[in-house]
Formats: sequence, structure tokens, C-alpha cells
Amino acid sequence: MIGEKIISIMSEIEAVEKTEVDEEKNYKFARAEEIIAMVKPLLVKYKVIILPRKVVNFMTQGNKVFITMMYQFIDVEDEKKDSIEVEIPGGGFDEKGRATYAALTGAYRYAMQEVFAIPVVDEIRNDSNHLESSQEQDNNLNNNDIKEEHDDIDNISQDDIDKLFYSETA
Repeated sequence: MIGEKIISIMSEIEAVEKTEVDEEKNYKFARAEEIIAMVKPLLVKYKVIILPRKVVNFMTQGNKVFITMMYQFIDVEDEKKDSIEVEIPGGGFDEKGRATYAALTGAYRYAMQEVFAIPVVDEIRNDSNHLESSQEQDNNLNNNDIKEEHDDIDNISQDDIDKLFYSETA
């Protein structure tokens, strides 16, 4: 059963550390590649596949892309191919035309992060290779993130929000 497989994978998952810093937007993040690299061998070991089923919603705003994807997690050993489906939003920003790919990568990463309950640690390693406490820095970054998110929300119309969350894509 897929539920048993997910629990087995969850039991072997380790925390992922936010090691990357976006200097321009002043926030820390865990790389999607780290999460994918950690989960992939466990998917193979427990014979679970993740399929993108469909794009539920897609919206662009300048160089930004907002997407909601439906993913299916399937137990390939089960005769009936027991599965679950999850809808996960993703967003991307890029001035070179890669925003859609960033949104897809983000949605895929968050699908795994949410289904397998992958913890993400808010600390970064300093040059002496010790973990440093960054509570004050986190508070400042979170305040900036909230302000940026609020600014972005002011630029999105109610029609755009309705399209993102309530429209059907064939």
C-alpha cells in the first residue's frame, strides 16, 4: 500500500539544511536538488514513483509564473497500483525565460517535502564549519519576506487569484 511505503520512506528521511542564500532577495533556502537527491534512492528502494498528472492552474505575471501541479505517488509493487494524488503550488521568477521550469521544480520539490514530511533546518554553516545560531537573522529575513509577499499581493488582482485557484485547465 502506498501509505505504508510513504511511512517507510519518511522513516529514512533526514533533515535538509538551508545552505543557500539569495543575496538579492535576502533569504535562505534549501536547494531542490538536495531534496530530490535524498528522496530518489528511497523511491527506488521502496518502488514508489511520482508522476506529474496535470497542470491544475497556470498563470503568468510579467517574469513570474504561478502554477499548481497534480502529482500522483504510486506503489508500483501493488497489483492495483495503489496511489495518492496531491495538488501543490509552485512559483518561479526569471528574466531569461526559465520561470516555468523554476515553478515546476519548486512544485515537485514541495510535493516530496510535504508528502514525506521532510524537515528543513533554518541554519547555515559558517567558515569554521560550526552551526551558528541565526534567530535574529531569521527574524529580519522573515520580516523582509512578509513585506515582499505583501507587495506582490498588492499587484495581483482578485481575478488573477480566482484564475489561479478556481479555474480548470483541460
